[in-house]
Amino acid sequence: MTSIIKVDQIQNAAGGVPTAGDLGVNTTGTVLQVVQTYNENSSMIEASSTGLVASGIQASITPKQAGSLIIVSFSVSMVHAHSSAYIKGRMYVNGSIMGGAGQYQLGYQGFNAHYHPFVFNGKYTATNTNSLMFEPYYQGDGNNVRLVHVNASYALTLTEIAG
Repeated sequence: MTSIIKVDQIQNAAGGVPTAGDLGVNTTGTVLQVVQTYNENSSMIEASSTGLVASGIQASITPKQAGSLIIVSFSVSMVHAHSSAYIKGRMYVNGSIMGGAGQYQLGYQGFNAHYHPFVFNGKYTATNTNSLMFEPYYQGDGNNVRLVHVNASYALTLTEIAG
């Protein structure tokens, strides 16, 4: 015997649109959303500071669920430290260093390796559904350093995974 159910609309008890969880579907481990800030041909992002400097590269995500895992991926195709400089960096979330990050969280480049990429992958657990803003910060030794060299590309990608 074949049964067919036809409805115009399904609502939760409050009268709203039900989520997969409301319908009894286990969504743990599924991708809920992806946000990316990408520039394929950037202008120079540089500073001469000995303290951490905000890069201006930002991506924000509003978690759909508390307890979700946010995978944070950041890459720059070309970082540049001048002949006597070094560059290192850390990832920030909502204006604070993400997790218990060490000083080389994003990477390190000394003066003897002038051009190379920075690649970072990390994770952050959303404790609520408030908006989260991620931004890489960087610093040098007082000499001019470039987090992003002119004509280089960068990407900051945030992926929410249901917890």
